Amino acid sequence: MVPPPTRSPDNRSGHHPNDRQISTMLTAAKQSGEKAMEKVLLTVDEAAEQLAVSRWTMYRLMKERYVVSVQVGRCRRVTAASLVQYVAALVDGVA
Repeated sequence: MVPPPTRSPDNRSGHHPNDRQISTMLTAAKQSGEKAMEKVLLTVDEAAEQLAVSRWTMYRLMKERYVVSVQVGRCRRVTAASLVQYVAALVDGVA
C-alpha cells in the first residue's frame, strides 16, 4: 500500500499557515472579543455564511484555491483555518 502524499493537491506552498500561526490567529480573535470559529470543517453554505458571500462565490474561491476544501465521504467541506487565512490575506492586500 502506498502512503498518502504529504501535501494535498489544494495545498500550494506558501499559502497556508502552519498550526502555530492558526493557533495564534484564533487566540488573538478570542482575546479581542471576537468569536473564534469552533468547527474545524464547515459545509460550503456555512463557509459562505461566515464570509457573507453567496455559495457560488464560495465555490469559485474553492476552485481558484483561495480557500481549501476537502472531500469527506461524498461531502465537500471547507477548512475553517483556510477561511481565517483568506480573510487575513484580504486585510493584508494579498488576495
